[in-house]
Amino acid sequence: SMISAIIFIASFSMIMLWVATRIRNLSMNVIRFSNEIDIPVPEVTYRDELKELGNRFRLLANAVHTEKSALEHQASHDSLTDIPNRSFFEQELDRAISNSNRDTDRFALLICDLNKFKQVNDTYGHQVGDEVIKIASDRLTSCLREEDIVARMGGDEFALILKNVGCEQVQSVAKKIIAYFSTPVSAEGHALDVGISIGASIYPQDGADADFLMKHADIAMYRAKQASDHFAFFSGNMSNKGRVRQHKQLHQTREYP
Repeated sequence: SMISAIIFIASFSMIMLWVATRIRNLSMNVIRFSNEIDIPVPEVTYRDELKELGNRFRLLANAVHTEKSALEHQASHDSLTDIPNRSFFEQELDRAISNSNRDTDRFALLICDLNKFKQVNDTYGHQVGDEVIKIASDRLTSCLREEDIVARMGGDEFALILKNVGCEQVQSVAKKIIAYFSTPVSAEGHALDVGISIGASIYPQDGADADFLMKHADIAMYRAKQASDHFAFFSGNMSNKGRVRQHKQLHQTREYP
């Protein structure tokens, strides 16, 4: 009947109005939420409000994903150099140990410390010191392969993981780094003689866990500070000046740059 049709149309219209109002309110809430957390969501205009809402949700989801990735990167990387930080490095060291077969998958842990950084920092100020740290980070990264890891542990100390390497390869990489750092660092108009010392420990013979590997590489680094070539492998007896422990040659992998 005519009355039933009118009632149906009126009811349908009210339902559609209610749905449109809810969509509009939800869309406004999405925009408000985006503004509150400072994530820009571009305005989009469609005659189809449901399509517009769906697009806003996609834009917001993408923005949240990007923000989440940025926060994760910030938590695992050094703010000054943008290389991995101590926390990330310790996780990678644990992972390298857990993934290694002690008979074949050996790796080296290197602790690196700039020789004259405190003098530079005290003489020229923190701005120059920060620039030196960034240049040091770039130099270390350029000496490694893609699968290796370099991290800033704090101050002027860096740590490296060289994967699947032998004694000769570790020594070759260390000498290359030391030679690179023997050239002056140009920071804020100053040519600075900084230099670097490197101590190395080899998994598993110098430590079967992360604590021992770090401790022994650190001991070797302090020994390297006193050595003329500024490099030392860890040895149970670090008192003999210039002594380098001869480790078994391991299988070679990808060449270094």
